[in-house]
Amino acid sequence: MTERSGKATSGPIGYVLKVFPHISETFVINEMLAMESFGERVCVLPCHHPPGAVQHETLGLLRAPVAYAEDYASEEIEVGRARKRLAKRLSIDDAEEGRLLPRKYVRLALGLAHHAREHGVVHLHAHFASRSAHVAALAAALLLAIPLGVQAVRESLRPGLRISFLDVGQGDSSLS
Repeated sequence: MTERSGKATSGPIGYVLKVFPHISETFVINEMLAMESFGERVCVLPCHHPPGAVQHETLGLLRAPVAYAEDYASEEIEVGRARKRLAKRLSIDDAEEGRLLPRKYVRLALGLAHHAREHGVVHLHAHFASRSAHVAALAAALLLAIPLGVQAVRESLRPGLRISFLDVGQGDSSLS
């Protein structure tokens, strides 16, 4: 591993995942451990709990706090208001609102935004162009100036995916 130059960010990087921990994604845990070894603070912000117990030897080495978006209880009226704000902010018309702003994803984005604020997250980093990236993009839009990066593999880039949707307009957004 090469040595990284420069200072750590001023606040934690929020790793957004669909499920954490996930038995087949030890590389994500290793990436977070590497970031911690570089002096970065990491906060794990998964959308969902795993369906069952997951044991990874390296999991015990991770110092990052974990806060699940689905654990945040948002009122239905709050979800409706957030959908309206997001539709306006992202210029989403009524015909696209149901597809791009599903209530379930907006609810998760509210939870993610809440936990990101609570932990002082300064950058969101979503793994895979899937639910985690969609929810992270919505949360970044709600958080205003927090940059968003998305790490994707070819298999998660499906036909019809609107990559431009991930550019929420504030901060730096990237897809790698």
